[in-house]
Amino acid sequence: MKKIWVMMVAFGLCGVASAALVVADFNDLSTGDLNGQGGGSGFSGNYTGATNTQVIAGNLTSSLYDVSQSGTAQSIKSTTFVGAAGGQIQRDLDSAMGGTIWISMLGENEIVQGRGGFSLNPTTGNTTANAFNVLFFNSNASTADVRLRAGSTTLASDNALSWSMGSTGLFLLRIQVSVGGNETLDFWLNPNVSAYSSETDFLANVTPTLTHNATDLFDSVSSVGVFSYTSGATVSDGATLDNFRMSNDSVDAFKDVTGIPEPATIGMLGLGVLLALALRRRMR
Repeated sequence: MKKIWVMMVAFGLCGVASAALVVADFNDLSTGDLNGQGGGSGFSGNYTGATNTQVIAGNLTSSLYDVSQSGTAQSIKSTTFVGAAGGQIQRDLDSAMGGTIWISMLGENEIVQGRGGFSLNPTTGNTTANAFNVLFFNSNASTADVRLRAGSTTLASDNALSWSMGSTGLFLLRIQVSVGGNETLDFWLNPNVSAYSSETDFLANVTPTLTHNATDLFDSVSSVGVFSYTSGATVSDGATLDNFRMSNDSVDAFKDVTGIPEPATIGMLGLGVLLALALRRRMR
């Protein structure tokens, strides 16, 4: 009986197992220089690159999605002046990701000169020059500029997005990787993901902020970078970044980065539990 029970529960859980999930919420690190530290999950080795990026007290949070954090409330930001050429810090993944990849991250700017974002497949530790990257900054107190870039080449951008400086932004990116072909990029700034019941519901109702499908960027993702810097030498604070999440799970990638499950996943779990309960009654 015990064996049957275990098999049934395993059947119910089979639809919710994650194939590949990367998380960096910085809550398991020491305050101070991020360079040389590890933590998180889904990574290999430690962060390398810029020495201006600091682990600081306090989480960024957003009611637009359903992802919580645990541990010591912390995030990262640049606290000393550094230009774009030296603001990145990177880390290898445990295993390369392909297929459809979902990424979410929280960011916040307190000054116009602050810059921030993340990069995929950076080849040098402290610069985004050779990597696909998502760059954001505030043009003024109420307007944001977001750019999808290959190195310093802009692939898609909008410099008149509504986003108040000093408020936390939710960045959501879907990448459909095409081996030997062009990747399809869909990016959303501050989507209210919590208003939708599933990935299918969200995609059917929310138009991406930016899209691009005309560039062969990579065949897989094997490393990730985050960057925070300033555009002027008279200021020191770059953007604050927090809760980077990336998944290519064929069923649960969207849930992994937003907290919103697919109905099929919930149904599979429920079916497994119901079957187990029914068999237990029959065995009495």
